[in-house]
Amino acid sequence: MFDDSIVYETRAATCRWDKRGFLRKVFREGIDHTIKDALEDMGVLQKIYVGFKVPVLVDARSIRSADQESRNFWTSAEYGQYIKAVAVISGNSPIVNMIANISFAVRKPLIPIKLVATEESAMPWIEWFLDDEHDSPPTSVQIF
Repeated sequence: MFDDSIVYETRAATCRWDKRGFLRKVFREGIDHTIKDALEDMGVLQKIYVGFKVPVLVDARSIRSADQESRNFWTSAEYGQYIKAVAVISGNSPIVNMIANISFAVRKPLIPIKLVATEESAMPWIEWFLDDEHDSPPTSVQIF
């Protein structure tokens, strides 16, 4: 079901399935993400929708910026209808963490989101959501 050989390219990112059942999204180097990019990403989600929500691993270490409209879209019900949870690899970037935490404080995400420094630290979070029993984060894990 999760064909990891198919790659979905957008202006802002590369997306592909991980055979374990989550979507992996890697932002392009130095991208300034806009609402147009967010809508293009949504088109990819609609195209690859498998009939149920899935966790997403986002590598945001190389993104330069994201405008307010796209950040709002990422926390919208429209975007959340395809996604179960998101782990965002920020690489401990103070700028990414600051912007994300402010955005999440102002506009509460409708899905669980966790900022992490590495892919290794993201995997327990992603794996938690791979079954049908979990729609919320583990109680021992802070969201951000």
